[in-house]
Amino acid sequence: MGSQSEKFTKALLRYVCDVAESKREREFNKNEWELLKCDIAETPQQLNDYDCGVFVIMFADFILHNIPIKYFNQSHMQCFRKNVCLNICKGKIEYNI
Repeated sequence: MGSQSEKFTKALLRYVCDVAESKREREFNKNEWELLKCDIAETPQQLNDYDCGVFVIMFADFILHNIPIKYFNQSHMQCFRKNVCLNICKGKIEYNI
């Protein structure tokens, strides 16, 4: 969200906990999660109002594969969006990052 404040990160973790607990009907252990700080200068910024889901997926995928998130930006979203759509249609996730 263009801010380095921890309050947003903590709010997002609380949201994840609330949703997980409501869906799974059991307590969610937030202590298993590590809140990471990021360098705002190296963090990709969404420049429109419709790519938020693709950004979330790509942040998660890059972090999962230990790839620095600085290696994608708004210009990659059309290709990423098509890749996400293809994976949904195939019923499996395959990324060639």
